[in-house]
Amino acid sequence: QSISCWTDATGNACNGSDWANPPAADINRIKAIRVAAVARSGQKTANTTTTVAPSWFGGAIDLRADANWGSYRYKVYQTVIPVRNVIWGNL
Repeated sequence: QSISCWTDATGNACNGSDWANPPAADINRIKAIRVAAVARSGQKTANTTTTVAPSWFGGAIDLRADANWGSYRYKVYQTVIPVRNVIWGNL
């Protein structure tokens, strides 16, 4: 089975269903989970190193809570985790 739609865990799916409180039938349709972690350097640089926020396959990451966010270096780690045994089933 192929994945045709990625959906935020708290938002509306691309097919119109609501994933904030999904019914059991929609939970059974989950085939994979996308995860991202953002690492920030511990040392602040004297000058701004970037003006572009890091991004992942879900979009840009909002770092505006820290006014000096551009003075740090960032690395985004991301992966897709297939739900075990589900991709081979007829769910």
